[in-house]
Amino acid sequence: MGLTYRFLGFLLLVSAFLLFLVQPLVSKTLLPVLGGTPAVWTTSMLFFQILLLGGYCWAHVMIRYMPLYIPPLLQLIMIITGFFMIHTDGFTPPDFTTTDPVWWQLKTMFFIVGIPYFVLATNAPLYQALYRNFTQHTSGGKTPYALYSLSNIGSFVALASYPFLFEPLLTLGNQSLVWKIGYGILCVLVAGSAFLFYRIYRKEKPALTAAQADNAMTASKDKNVFSWKPVSLWLLLAFIPSSLMLGVTSHVTTDIASLPLLWIIPLAAYLTSFIIAFAEPPLWWARHDKKAFSLAIMSAAIMLLTIVFPTLKYEIFLLIVHYTGFFMVATYCHLLLAQSKPDTKYLTGFFIIVSCGGALGGGFNALLAYHIFNTATEYGIILCLFVIFICFYKRFAWHKLDSRSLYVLGIFELIAAVFFICAIYFNMVMVVFLFCIICLMVFYNYRPVMLGVTCVLCFIFLYKDIHTNDIVRERNVFGVVKVRDRDNIRQLVHGTTLHGLQTLPLSDSPTPTSYYHPQGPLGDVFRILDEQKGPQNIAVLGMGTAATGCYIKNGREFDFYEIDKNVVKIASNPDLFTYLSACQPNADIILGDARIGIQKQPDASYDMILLDVFSSDAIPLHILTKEAFDIYREKLKPEGFIVFHISNRFFDLTPVIANIATQYGYPVIKRTGVDKIADDPTYNTSIYVVVSASDQKINDLTALNDAWKTDDLAKPSQKIWTDNYANIFAVMKF
Repeated sequence: MGLTYRFLGFLLLVSAFLLFLVQPLVSKTLLPVLGGTPAVWTTSMLFFQILLLGGYCWAHVMIRYMPLYIPPLLQLIMIITGFFMIHTDGFTPPDFTTTDPVWWQLKTMFFIVGIPYFVLATNAPLYQALYRNFTQHTSGGKTPYALYSLSNIGSFVALASYPFLFEPLLTLGNQSLVWKIGYGILCVLVAGSAFLFYRIYRKEKPALTAAQADNAMTASKDKNVFSWKPVSLWLLLAFIPSSLMLGVTSHVTTDIASLPLLWIIPLAAYLTSFIIAFAEPPLWWARHDKKAFSLAIMSAAIMLLTIVFPTLKYEIFLLIVHYTGFFMVATYCHLLLAQSKPDTKYLTGFFIIVSCGGALGGGFNALLAYHIFNTATEYGIILCLFVIFICFYKRFAWHKLDSRSLYVLGIFELIAAVFFICAIYFNMVMVVFLFCIICLMVFYNYRPVMLGVTCVLCFIFLYKDIHTNDIVRERNVFGVVKVRDRDNIRQLVHGTTLHGLQTLPLSDSPTPTSYYHPQGPLGDVFRILDEQKGPQNIAVLGMGTAATGCYIKNGREFDFYEIDKNVVKIASNPDLFTYLSACQPNADIILGDARIGIQKQPDASYDMILLDVFSSDAIPLHILTKEAFDIYREKLKPEGFIVFHISNRFFDLTPVIANIATQYGYPVIKRTGVDKIADDPTYNTSIYVVVSASDQKINDLTALNDAWKTDDLAKPSQKIWTDNYANIFAVMKF
């Protein structure tokens, strides 16, 4: 049976590779339509988890209720049918004013790849169960759970190769073609497996039939396997890593960038934890349960600590903390899952419950969390749930608290009380230092229950405290938007990134501040426009506080394009910011994706198009492509400006813009604002790139301020970005 195992192992590797390669591919296809929000990935994960659950259920039905020879043949028919139901285009962008983007995305993804993905999702549990049923009467073979570990290796390879090979080297169209070719190869492998199982069935039909009947009788009698205790344990152990994977994804992509690379890392860690948990022979984690337990609790404590201190800098450090911590937590949950797995005759039922737990975790984050919480609270809550559950589970499983342990527990809680008093009266840096010492002490003495209780109390106490300065907190599918006051300055914050500010008390005649300050690059552009006679129309893609609207001139009108209705709600409230109410009370506000919205306007409508559509430094790639530039050219007047605000901590987008503009023969200039202006705390340095068909306009800008540069902006070696191709690695700041 070694040949059968190796053949099925290769089949499941290919199947899992295709199963997970299509996830970033489809998600990236939808990013231009949905505005590049991190919620696209969260909803995508929900969709794929639901179909995964459906595939597992269908595999269970085939194994449980069909004759042994039917499932391989039926799967062959289904996978061939799925090949003709792959659609990579043909969907219509939604109207965000009347359509919920989450439900639209779910329906559209089903149209694009729903049926093929469902069939692929069926393969893993189906062929594991078939391998078990066709080889159970022999001895010496590996367990079907080892095949599950192999399939996760295929998934990991797909996710690791996408950002480094597929995305930089292939357009979306070519990526889809490669996926279809791979799907065709899988069809051949499934046909081969059907032939292989048919030969085995004909050769050993009596033994196989008797074994199947015996399994059915045993399963009908043994009710304890799926009683509420093991089922609830499996559900929870699958729910926690699934929810944390989406939580850490949202946390990271909101504060860094909405890119396939950052999406894929948590999912790759999630899959690796499955590989480790179900590996044969057992790996280090499975052989050192107590150390793995302590590492998981320590990781959760450090992750909770970074949540309650969100002003910490050094983003790379935070990435390492959250990704590594998530990996430790997920690995331990899946280790417990593997340790508690039932006999292989119950394999499909077990995986249905595991898949259901994963889908519940995805549903909680994607559909419920942003309705229940007005900030990203669920991430910390699930971490607390993990700590409490695991500590109590292990306490009652093998921890026996003697009198000495109770004595140490009392001392430890006394130290924790001192910690909380320090949190109230002393510097937070000292609190962090003290807490780290406590963590080390606990780790050294293996007292994870004490640490668990303490870090949960720390999260509850300090998480509440860090939001006391927020005047407004609004949350929806596009993220968390906060308004807070600090040092007589009101700030609009998305995640941890500043998106606008205004001095207090609020003025009835405010002037632009922050990245839009008159002494910054944008001020130069408006000074040139001020010299232009006649009425002017300005398009601002990305509203923020609407500070740009206070560049007032007779006959000048503004259209604001904004995808997040909560941003519009905040900017329109004169009790929060007065830019819009005082300067542009009659401005048109177009809610929805900015590129789609401006495309609906008449040609030659605008004297300037300002692109400021960044969400916590996330890059909506679809506004920087050649197709997007074509739209801006059509909507711009012959003498107009296209202005890109490209201030970003991680990416230099200058060559992307310059390469496209150069192809059309448009001059390009760039200015970086001075670092600071003395005695003006409302100024923030910014970077702007200006493109215009008018050489005179560009010359006017350079004559006004010699800080505008034209040299070496384009990079001919970089391929032009289109809706089907973008290489984010080429513009990263290393």
